[in-house]
Amino acid sequence: MAAFQSAILVLGITLGVGLQYAQVAAPRETLESVNWWGNGPVFAVAIGVGLALGMLGTMYWLKRMGWAWFLEIETILDQLLVPSLRRCGLWQLLVLALLAGVGEELLFRWAIQGWLELLGHWLLADRVFAHDPFLIVSDSLAYVGAATITAVLFGLCHAVTRAYWVLAAVMGLIFSLVVVGGGGLVGAIIAHGLYDFLAFLWLCQGSGEKRGAGAENEFSVG
Repeated sequence: MAAFQSAILVLGITLGVGLQYAQVAAPRETLESVNWWGNGPVFAVAIGVGLALGMLGTMYWLKRMGWAWFLEIETILDQLLVPSLRRCGLWQLLVLALLAGVGEELLFRWAIQGWLELLGHWLLADRVFAHDPFLIVSDSLAYVGAATITAVLFGLCHAVTRAYWVLAAVMGLIFSLVVVGGGGLVGAIIAHGLYDFLAFLWLCQGSGEKRGAGAENEFSVG
């Protein structure tokens, strides 16, 4: 798992560096997707931590609601992901969450979304909305289109079920809103990495409680 996330990180950096060079050669160099600190480090950290806790709270609420589609996701994660996570120590879970948060955000929100936004600028600003009064329209459409496509791709890469695909795509859109809403890419990275770390701990604890309950039931029957 760590090797896969490391490969994503390398791919994200490679595509992102290529995007930086493409920006220099482009007539318009400003991209909302290439926005590292947003309104500053303090705001980026605050919005990242707040969003991570908010997403975790939402997952807890969904679990309490007991909907079948969410329980299916939980069951699949217990089977596919939790056994690997339980073999990890606390620091290993932290490193894995950091790799996922940094790597996936650099690949999806920086590189892929940035390239799509650059393409959107070329198609809209240079072809459709070529006059200055409409540049703000083209900028908005380019970012919205890039963020939406990226979110769909992000969801597909997490599509253990159709419901989880939708859930991950919504998260991807939220991360894109963080980038443009003042948190920057750093805020999205913090939100993603911290959420993954807390989710890893939650999954491992939940799996342990289930195993403990199963052992108690087996003992009482015997």
